[in-house]
Amino acid sequence: MLAVIDKIKGPPRGLPRGEVSFVIELVQTIKRAAIEAVEAEVPAVPCVGTVMTDNPLEIRLNQRLTLSGRQVLFLAGQRIPARGDRLALLRFAGGQKYLVLGWLRE
Repeated sequence: MLAVIDKIKGPPRGLPRGEVSFVIELVQTIKRAAIEAVEAEVPAVPCVGTVMTDNPLEIRLNQRLTLSGRQVLFLAGQRIPARGDRLALLRFAGGQKYLVLGWLRE
């Protein structure tokens, strides 16, 4: 749906000036609603990561994605993870921040 909305370049030709601004505003509102609907579908995603280094903190989620310490949030009272620890994380919508839920035991 977003791809279809992105193809809309502007209002149809031949509309009176007042209707043109209305159509542009309507298209922008529909775009915003579509984006918000997609983002609301998956507000957070659980995942598992392994601490690769503890200073600076780096957590590998998969072969292509390693988190830096700036991307990771800890709950009050949680200890700093050590190299080799496996963590349960929660990825927030947008994928920029991750919350450490706890440590996994083997």
